[in-house]
Amino acid sequence: MAFVGDNAGLLSFAEQVPTYEGEIKALQRQMQRSQRASNPENYSPDFFGQIGRKIVLKKGKVKPGSRQWKKSKTYQKLARKKRELERRKIAYAKSQNRRIVNEILRHGNQSLHRKRIGKGMAEAIW
Repeated sequence: MAFVGDNAGLLSFAEQVPTYEGEIKALQRQMQRSQRASNPENYSPDFFGQIGRKIVLKKGKVKPGSRQWKKSKTYQKLARKKRELERRKIAYAKSQNRRIVNEILRHGNQSLHRKRIGKGMAEAIW
């Protein structure tokens, strides 16, 4: 985002937001294992598939149709942890964006907004 006043500046939205990607991926894998263990009747049986020349055991896919899903205490605990990480990520991004808005408002109280998308943005820059 660019601003011009007594001073000019260029700021980007929500820099350095922690993504927690590794932690979220690990939690999703644990949740998937817990879900499979609690609901084996909702999955097709495991099968042997081929990757290149290797034969490997592959997990069965979810059976089609509407199903009853049991959620174990472990699954619920992992889901709460995942929600908390996602909430923290969003809260941090919001606070950073608000900080940027306050920085811009410090330089003036009038604003002009232009919406540029895709090709039009490239033409506006060049």
